[in-house]
Amino acid sequence: MDAKTILITGAGSGIGRGIAVDAARKGHTIMVTDLDEKAAAQTVEQIRQTGGEGDAFRLDVIVCVVYLLKAPKML
Repeated sequence: MDAKTILITGAGSGIGRGIAVDAARKGHTIMVTDLDEKAAAQTVEQIRQTGGEGDAFRLDVIVCVVYLLKAPKML
């Protein structure tokens, strides 16, 4: 599989973190997102310790969903 940049939501802990670390081990660059930016940064640190690449971002998925639901009405 060709390396890709992957955005993973909820990657600050649990299953999201596991998916992010596993994908990074497979050579993908990870955009780690979570409501808890500190937890996202800890995931990126774990990724980098294993030789992977990634960046952490604070993301509230609910805000994105609300925006997408309203977007068609704004056009």
